[in-house]
Amino acid sequence: MPAKSLATTYRDLAEDAEELAYLADDFRQKCRRDLARLKRIKAALSIITFNYLNDALKQQIEVWQRFGTEVDFLKQEVREWAAVAEEVNHKLALQDLSRVLVGETAGLIEAANWQSPSFDQATSAQAGLLTGKIKGNLTDYTRDQQIKGNTIQKIFGQAYYGLSPLALPQVLMTASGMAALTTIITMLLREKQLIRPVLVGRSSYFQNQELLLKMLPVSVTLFDENKLAEFKALVKKLQPAAVFVDSLANNAEMTQVDLLALARTLSQTSQAKSYLVTDTSCQAFLAKVPKNSSKVKVISWESLNKYYQFGLDQTTGGVIKADPGLTFKLFEARMHGGTILTTRGAAMLPTPNRRLLLKRLKRLERNATKLATEIKGVRVVYPTSGYRGGFLVIRLPKPKAAMKRILAAAKEQKVPLVAGSSFGLNITRIYVVAMKSAYSQPFLRLSAGTESWWEIERLLKVINQGLRH
Repeated sequence: MPAKSLATTYRDLAEDAEELAYLADDFRQKCRRDLARLKRIKAALSIITFNYLNDALKQQIEVWQRFGTEVDFLKQEVREWAAVAEEVNHKLALQDLSRVLVGETAGLIEAANWQSPSFDQATSAQAGLLTGKIKGNLTDYTRDQQIKGNTIQKIFGQAYYGLSPLALPQVLMTASGMAALTTIITMLLREKQLIRPVLVGRSSYFQNQELLLKMLPVSVTLFDENKLAEFKALVKKLQPAAVFVDSLANNAEMTQVDLLALARTLSQTSQAKSYLVTDTSCQAFLAKVPKNSSKVKVISWESLNKYYQFGLDQTTGGVIKADPGLTFKLFEARMHGGTILTTRGAAMLPTPNRRLLLKRLKRLERNATKLATEIKGVRVVYPTSGYRGGFLVIRLPKPKAAMKRILAAAKEQKVPLVAGSSFGLNITRIYVVAMKSAYSQPFLRLSAGTESWWEIERLLKVINQGLRH
């Protein structure tokens, strides 16, 4: 391997080790905080329960300490430029183990808690580690709202959306990305905002289209997001109540949408107030989302499955960003619709860290760019500007057959590659999207992982080998 590529590989591995160290410290600290909390509320628990949790939390702290020590060994080996293949395997093993430990930790720190916690009691409390924190008719039913969920929403908004700690709530977490969309739809219906036609971007994710075209009680028109003249004419004619688009489409053409231009055109053309609802799942917080205007209210939403779990993929989740006035209405829609992120889901999310996530997003983009530019013999679709995301589309007549050939080549060379949905994970995934959709033709998606330079070069070879056959 050339010296430059080798240096890049070890720099990548050092960043991977830094991410693992962060996860170890983050979840160890969560255990420590809950252990301290457990001791403060000892009198509220049975002695048997207290002793069990006390021992279990101490053991879990030790487990994370041992994991952290193993990460330190990896860091040292990387600094010494040990054998690349061995260090890659060491990293992959630790990434795999981290998932198990996070799931185990989340289960433990939520084990004593209740979905319907008590806020007062005659003898024993039924609120677990949240004893003394629950307020009646406010946080006593986790389907409505929850203490941990409220906390991570606030931290998330500060870290990724740049909100002030003193800002009114503008972020809501939901059970999944699609639950975020259904929450928004529910709010608009509850507030009787969808009384005029609705426009939906033709490149929107097929499941988004499925919901909007079949659920809404008004006419829904598909439009080409990048034909502003056509969009302007539709707005002038229909005066839409809402416009739904993806900032970067998860479709065969990976359509990149100029949200600022759409919002400006909508504001200048519409005679009535309307909503611009955008799915930013493919670009995360790097999407260029416009601000509200006097005529256009902007609501953005995205999946928490992809980027924000640092590859853990332990829980589904979604997040909505809107202005404070709309956030309260969205909160009510989430409460009545039952679309809140679960307590265990909240416990599985790493504490937001903008610096590390930016590094991760850049790695995913770098790897996707390398694959997009060096895959040979087929048409590859990948954006050319803005944050381009972590996946690309391979256009060819028989996507499923191509996927099988590529996987066979990877198996033969023992190169990590996974057949599965989603994107933003540690190991590259290959998947035929929209196999059963009436709104999109099936296409082959290659979702780059966070592999080091050495790993991605090996992967590129087997992909090209599979495509040649």
